[in-house]
Amino acid sequence: MHCYYGSAWFTYFVTFLVLKTKALLLFLIILPCIGFSQNLVKNPSFEEYKYCPLVWDFDNNVKDWYSLSNGVYFNSCAPSYSNGVPKNRWGNQLAHSGNAYASVLVYYYDFRGDFRGYIEGEFIEPLKKDTLYCVSYYVNLIDIADGAIKKRGCFY
Repeated sequence: MHCYYGSAWFTYFVTFLVLKTKALLLFLIILPCIGFSQNLVKNPSFEEYKYCPLVWDFDNNVKDWYSLSNGVYFNSCAPSYSNGVPKNRWGNQLAHSGNAYASVLVYYYDFRGDFRGYIEGEFIEPLKKDTLYCVSYYVNLIDIADGAIKKRGCFY
């Protein structure tokens, strides 16, 4: 996170503080950058589900999430030969938090053409117009992948 203060008085003030005390400078710079945050995504770690996944099992299984094409649900309750965590048929990956994670084939090309996968989730409350939101998520390439994509993102 970066904070920018463009006024000349702030520059002089900071110069004065640097000469007097570095601890106070650090406090005054960091304090305005710390903001209130909360997770607006329902079921952010995919922990709430209807049944333990044995195959793809994303659609109508993961609470508050939907697969528009090919989402795959992984949970520690599933066997390792299927959709288990950490070991499963695509490799070995611990969940970032909790016991579950989701996967999606983001790009694939074969004789039928281009194929892209997506998942979508619900928010706890509607997003507000002209409001800045910070989005973060974790990405991991499966162990058996032949390649990867350069860019990824989200749309809301």
